[in-house]
Amino acid sequence: RMTQKLGLKECETRDLELVQDLLEIMHTQSLDFHSTWLLLTDHLPEVVSNTKDLNFLPISLQAWATLWRKRLQRESEPASAVQRLMRQSNPIVIPRNHRVEEALSAAEGGNLQPFWQIVSAVQRPFEDQQDSRALAAPPPSKREPYQTFCGT
Repeated sequence: RMTQKLGLKECETRDLELVQDLLEIMHTQSLDFHSTWLLLTDHLPEVVSNTKDLNFLPISLQAWATLWRKRLQRESEPASAVQRLMRQSNPIVIPRNHRVEEALSAAEGGNLQPFWQIVSAVQRPFEDQQDSRALAAPPPSKREPYQTFCGT
């Protein structure tokens, strides 16, 4: 499943290492998991193009992306099919805790619009809908970590 998130249809022996390296970079650099997958999906055309530099990526991902680029070159699928696989494997919308909390607070105040916006978006999480990118955004970095509990 993780290789599909990288657009890899054919599995090779070192693909697991490629995935593990990416996850390690995300962890050590505190990169948002969801946002990183969207970034890679959105910019796949630049990655597969050998004429483009990788400056659009965070510096911590550029060396890794060079290895990913080389791996993608061994795929038998065209870049459009690779990106389609990535779009089917990396949802645009996930129910972010801070957005759910905002919607619940608004609903308690009588405004159900934010709640219905989230419900609509998560019913089609792989489609780029109006405002879906805003719903997918991580909380502001100044915000305290969000805690949730079983049963909430």
